[in-house]
Amino acid sequence: PPRSTLFPYTTLFRSENDKISQEIDLVIRERVAKLTQDNQLSPWTKQNLEQRLLAMEHRTYLWLHLAIEGVQDLYRNSLQPDTELIESLPSSVEDAYEKILCKVDSKYTKTVTTLLHMIVGARRPLTTAEMAVAFGMYSCPNATVFEEVNVDQGRLERRIRHLCGLFVFINHSRIYLIHQTAREIGRAS
Repeated sequence: PPRSTLFPYTTLFRSENDKISQEIDLVIRERVAKLTQDNQLSPWTKQNLEQRLLAMEHRTYLWLHLAIEGVQDLYRNSLQPDTELIESLPSSVEDAYEKILCKVDSKYTKTVTTLLHMIVGARRPLTTAEMAVAFGMYSCPNATVFEEVNVDQGRLERRIRHLCGLFVFINHSRIYLIHQTAREIGRAS
């Protein structure tokens, strides 16, 4: 019997994988068009960026999200975005996470590491209020009253969004990892 009869799911999987790849191609084109418009990029820069993203292997929606955010940061902070080299596009989700961690200002590395460890180590998504208490207790281990460990919840939420933004998201005051793959990076940091 033909191979496709023996393994029908292989054909189905390949077909679904091709559909997803085509969808990601469409999303890449749409996101690059938006980046071009938002940052007033030249047609050459647009074409170069689009070609680089389309040529990547093992593309996923998460990888694309992280890659586009990294490129957007590069262009947003540049005075001449058309001259920026995009040679450092992440080749995988893990590579994207590593690049994000490398961008953290060294004076905040300990804070980011602590926050990620708390988020990863929690049995369930913590609320920002719970994180404020946990982080306050970590920061002031010798405190004797609650007021000494209390961290402003709103301020902490803004810091988490700023420092850990591409690793986590906050929804209805609950802190979530952006994806399970971030759990491994959080454990390693």
